Amino acid sequence: LGFQTETLDMEGNITDTKPFDHVTMDAIEEVIPKFTGKIMQIPPIYSALKKNGKKLYEEARAGKTAEELGIEAREVTIYDLKLLPTDEKGEGLPSFGLDVECGGGTYIRSLVRDMGLELNTCATMTSLVRTQQAQFILDNTIEKEDLSADAIFAAIDKTNAEMKDNNDDNGAEDGA
Repeated sequence: LGFQTETLDMEGNITDTKPFDHVTMDAIEEVIPKFTGKIMQIPPIYSALKKNGKKLYEEARAGKTAEELGIEAREVTIYDLKLLPTDEKGEGLPSFGLDVECGGGTYIRSLVRDMGLELNTCATMTSLVRTQQAQFILDNTIEKEDLSADAIFAAIDKTNAEMKDNNDDNGAEDGA
């Protein structure tokens, strides 16, 4: 909280600072419902999205601003959004964590920016850990030093079994 960068993450230069001492964990909890469900989100200018045939990040590096490019908001879905009292380093306010379950096309950098604006300050994403992508779950990954054909086959079997269990739980049936 309290600063924003051009990239909306720690890679960019700070472009704005605002007071944040008025923000409490309760205040953050109160804005979460505004960012759950189908929401409109303006993607960051530093993204691979294309506008007029050029990637936005290329335009940004050429000195153009989001306002000049007229980046339009698009609908994204946040299925679940939970506030975590500390970030991944265990630090509390002005840092905090989010556990986000979202649909494709969602930019967490934009989500953090928009939450900061709703809290009358600014905010920047300081870290991101993707814990799941489709059926692939971080907890099921194989560490580099454990990589072997047997480990890969075991991981595939485990993922297939979990997918079958999930389909059974959701009432899905095999067949045509």
